[in-house]
Amino acid sequence: MPKKKKTSKKNTNQGDVILHSGNLLILGHLQMQETRKALMNDIRGLIRHKNEGIPFNIVELKKEKKKIKFDKKYADDNLPNILEDLKVKGKITDSEHDYLKKHLDRVNGIKRTEKSYSYDMNRFVKGYDIWHMFLSHIPGIGPIVATRLIVKFGLFEKFNKISSVWRYFGYHVVCPNCTKEVPDDRANDEKDDDDDKIYKKIVPVSLNKVGVCPICGSRGVYSQRKTGMQLDFADNMRSLGFNIGECLIRCKSPYYYNLYIEQKEIDMNRKYQPGELNKLYGRRYEKSATQIRDIHAHRRASRRMVKRFLAHLFIASKQISGQRIVSRPYVEAKMGHEHITTWQDILVMNHAPVPDIRHAS
Repeated sequence: MPKKKKTSKKNTNQGDVILHSGNLLILGHLQMQETRKALMNDIRGLIRHKNEGIPFNIVELKKEKKKIKFDKKYADDNLPNILEDLKVKGKITDSEHDYLKKHLDRVNGIKRTEKSYSYDMNRFVKGYDIWHMFLSHIPGIGPIVATRLIVKFGLFEKFNKISSVWRYFGYHVVCPNCTKEVPDDRANDEKDDDDDKIYKKIVPVSLNKVGVCPICGSRGVYSQRKTGMQLDFADNMRSLGFNIGECLIRCKSPYYYNLYIEQKEIDMNRKYQPGELNKLYGRRYEKSATQIRDIHAHRRASRRMVKRFLAHLFIASKQISGQRIVSRPYVEAKMGHEHITTWQDILVMNHAPVPDIRHAS
């Protein structure tokens, strides 16, 4: 009797119809969302120009547009009423009113389609234990964010260390000066069979275990876009990390929000050396500046909060699925911290049941 061929996890995932369906849900929801926003912004601009008597041939400055963007007067829910007022006051003709009304009706149709994707995402995440045991109990993490995390990472079978996950999100630290050449996996996978060339890309040098550049000895900076250099992280994952941070802050998730407030207060009260902020952020700071701005303190605190959330999700996924955890957290293994907040502690803080994981490693 012939032996059965062993199938790798990669091949199993590729054949998982449900997981691929989750990916289609994400793509469809994002496309509907982007289409709805683009249409509503154009309709909003037309209605505002007519309501305020602004000629269409006048080019507005970017600063003026930025102020208009946050004007609650022209919020989505207010546009139908403003449109009717324009018709009553005679600022638009009946045909103009009908065209704009049809555009608003089309947007409402897109909203219904968008909600149907959200409904299916809610059904999708209910098929995974990590949703029932952890993610559903975190204020700010809903089915949409959970679907993106589950589809992209599953139960983190391909990751042995949380630092690898952080790097995937772009939450790692790199040298501000040095670069290196590495193989471009995407370009090499997409090249023709008769192409023997090995494609490479230029990326920044990561720091060593001591926390400095192994080439020049400089302190690291937050990895970001630079001219002539390719990204060494997934750009869409950084956007997801930003969304996770905003959701946790908006919903004031007990532990994570307190961590954000604590870190932001530390950064705002810290006095930097003259020239240090200019070196980190460039021309946005004068060389004499010693106080960080609120927006940068917010982003730094948000990144730390999201990193902690990802660490809890990583450990929870490993333990719930019975995987072996290769390395302990750095603060525990290297720094000797004993009182570490676990994902089970987060559940207790949120008054959620703590699952009995008998096969935890």
